Amino acid sequence: MANRSLTNDLNNRAELWGMGDGKDDWGEIGREPVRLKGLIYCNIVPSGYSNKENPVTSKYEHTHKFKVRYLSIKNPSRDMFFIHDKLKYEFEAWDKDFKHREYYNIFTKLIIE
Repeated sequence: MANRSLTNDLNNRAELWGMGDGKDDWGEIGREPVRLKGLIYCNIVPSGYSNKENPVTSKYEHTHKFKVRYLSIKNPSRDMFFIHDKLKYEFEAWDKDFKHREYYNIFTKLIIE
C-alpha cells in the first residue's frame, strides 16, 4: 500500500468560527459568533447519531470527526465550531497527532431539530 500524504485526505472545506466579544444594539458587551478563519481543508468522517424524541419535537444529534492540519487551528477551544454546507458542527473534543504534529482530530456534534 502506498504511503498517502495528509493532503490527499483533506478533501472538504469548512469555515472556522468561535465566540468573541461584541456589542449589541444597546451597547452592551456580549459573546457573539466571529469567523476566525475562512475555508480550511479538512476530512470529515461521520461517527454516529442518536434520535431524541419527545411529544412536541424530534432532535437528532450527529457526531463527526474532522481531521485538519495542525497549523490551521492554533489553539482549539470548546467555543469553536465549523460551518460546512450551512450546518454548524460544535467542537466536543480533540486529539493531537503527537508523533508528527501534522493534524488534529476534532470530534464535533451536529444538532438537527
